[in-house]
Amino acid sequence: METSRKTMAQELDTDVVVIGGGPAGAAFARKLAEFGHQIVILEKAAFPRPHVGICLSDATEMLLDQFNVRDAVHSAGFFRRKSVLVKWGTDQPLISDQPGLHVDRGVFDRILLESARRASVTTIQPGRFLTARRRLGGWQVIVENGQRTINLQSRFLVDASGRANAFPGQQVRYAPPLFALHATWRLCNRPDYDGIMESGKNAWMWIACLAGQEAQISVYTDPALLASRGKRSVGSYYESMLDEFSLIRHFHRDEILGEIQCCDASSRHSSHPVGADFLRVGDANLSLDPMASQGVHLALTSGIQAAIVVNTILCFPELALIAQRFYQERQEERVRQFRHRTASEYQRVACFSSESFWQERAINAVRPPPVHADNRLPLTPSQTLELSPHAQFLETPVMKSDRISLEPALHHPRLDRPVAFVGETEVCPLLRGLNGNHTVGAILAAWESKIPGNLGLQIIQWLWEHEVLVAR
Repeated sequence: METSRKTMAQELDTDVVVIGGGPAGAAFARKLAEFGHQIVILEKAAFPRPHVGICLSDATEMLLDQFNVRDAVHSAGFFRRKSVLVKWGTDQPLISDQPGLHVDRGVFDRILLESARRASVTTIQPGRFLTARRRLGGWQVIVENGQRTINLQSRFLVDASGRANAFPGQQVRYAPPLFALHATWRLCNRPDYDGIMESGKNAWMWIACLAGQEAQISVYTDPALLASRGKRSVGSYYESMLDEFSLIRHFHRDEILGEIQCCDASSRHSSHPVGADFLRVGDANLSLDPMASQGVHLALTSGIQAAIVVNTILCFPELALIAQRFYQERQEERVRQFRHRTASEYQRVACFSSESFWQERAINAVRPPPVHADNRLPLTPSQTLELSPHAQFLETPVMKSDRISLEPALHHPRLDRPVAFVGETEVCPLLRGLNGNHTVGAILAAWESKIPGNLGLQIIQWLWEHEVLVAR
């Protein structure tokens, strides 16, 4: 058993038990520990564990500073990606600039979990979750560690077990089913491209270069097609699918290293993400289509949000229902966002393919509302603006430094969600003073004592582009 404190006894009292030590569980625990809570993470696997690799965008890398692990991630020897060859519903491939890191998840997860330990989070690893029962004031959680059983008493329970969904609860699939086959290959030579993304007849392929002459090659298809493969092995089916992709020729393969991994990659969300004494985070709450390429980014950001929600429930009981509402609304917002985003990507191929694989996954594609040409142009100081009649200021659950509280937020049909802050600036106090029409210069002068002029101009431009401020 690994632990950041003294060796555990058979009985242990704690504030929060987290089932799962992956990115979402570790990020949640690390953030919640900053608020002074005692936390125990249960992780059944030893790290580094075998796991499918991931791609970290530059935006995700910036998040690593929140957990003080950016240097450790950059020192781990992961492959730095620059460009990707993309053939997506077209005859000719295009080179796309996509900077980021191709990361070994086993190593990455260990780095995050070690960060949580340094923040005084206790880990039981290997710790196999057996059962959880409600008791007066919280939970009794039973976990198996080697040859002994540990009885944990906690106030709050968090399920971060991934798609395994250790804590019982209904999972709702919000897109057609998807199945993934992954393998790491030794390459005969270093390819010209850092990655490849290609659409096929009934599947799509993603290739990511790794350190050394290795690459991870993944295929995503309908599980019904896999089930109809007959007597062929999964390995032969996987390799026959690779031969259907024209761009595979850029990667001269030598042999598969290890085993071919198969897993469900369907998009699901929990029907009950949060309650008075429990919460689900990461894939246990919302799992994304790999097309989104946002899984780890979502795990880290939702881990931070979940920690603030739980801190609110534990320390500010008068705000507990508001915190639960906030978490529920954020989940529903993300389901809508990623359902439409991934369907739009499938739609790009469905425009040229009649195959049911693409047509079914493109059903939820939504064309974004058009942006008027005038709203794309930079504003001039003499431009006269007024507040849109569709703008409303309503009390809305928002996230502050350590809690969720009701704050006035801007609601408008062109906004994906209510907005209380732009950066660190409260939006509603700025806009409530805009009665009638004002020039851009006059608005900046009125805001001068509250925010710097360059930031004010950026906010005005953003409000103009989203039609919150409109031309007189």
